Amino acid sequence: MSHEHHRQRIRERFLKNGFDGFSNYELLEVLLFAAHPRGNTNQYAHALLDRFGSLSDILRASPEVLKTVPGIGDSAVMSIKIISELIRRMQEEANRPEVFYDTVSKLVGLLRSKFCGLAEEHVYLLLFDNRMKLLDTTLISKGTVSSADLSIPKIVNAAVIRQAPNVVIAHNHPVGIAIASENDKLVTECLYSTLASAGIRLVEHVICTETDCFPIIYRDCRDLRSIPIRTQVECTFLEDFYDVDFREYKFPTVYEELLAALEP
Repeated sequence: MSHEHHRQRIRERFLKNGFDGFSNYELLEVLLFAAHPRGNTNQYAHALLDRFGSLSDILRASPEVLKTVPGIGDSAVMSIKIISELIRRMQEEANRPEVFYDTVSKLVGLLRSKFCGLAEEHVYLLLFDNRMKLLDTTLISKGTVSSADLSIPKIVNAAVIRQAPNVVIAHNHPVGIAIASENDKLVTECLYSTLASAGIRLVEHVICTETDCFPIIYRDCRDLRSIPIRTQVECTFLEDFYDVDFREYKFPTVYEELLAALEP
């Protein structure tokens, strides 16, 4: 029971101040909680640091060598090695070139991957920073072949939580053409004004089919751009955002995309 109370005190300490003030031994002790659901993990944390001398050497050690430490079995090795893998992937992400969806052609290229092959209508929320770097993508709803619900409170809440100054809504038409219905326009107007009151810009509401797309604000709701957005400066990227003519635009075929990828 005392070990359980000890774990609870550590959890409360973390919830109050985060990991500030935790020693290396204590961090390892917490890491090993999952591998040892009950009992004292402090002794195993000390054994690891006594054996390897540093956190970096523990993370670099092979599973076979880690298991030579008393109390470190397969579950504990997995807990330790997943930290190494997360760090490796974070470094990979940090070294990737940043992608900014500052033109609508880049945006619809991203949306095609979300809607390809779907037999039902889906609604996606895409959250962006001020440079149009993607922060998050959320599936808002999915429905029948011809309809899906679009929850305005859910969208606003998601944007506020991620502190996203720019958002894009997109939904697909699995059958039919990329044309906005009257309901699509009304929802776009309501969502635009609601987000604007929270200092968030609805950059576009895009409808996608298998072959083309329809930007509702650009085609049917341009007057929305005149609505002032509290605490948000005007997005200059909008001046160059629409880089294709949607009256004639069609998605490139797979063959065309392959040829473009092979070009030097």
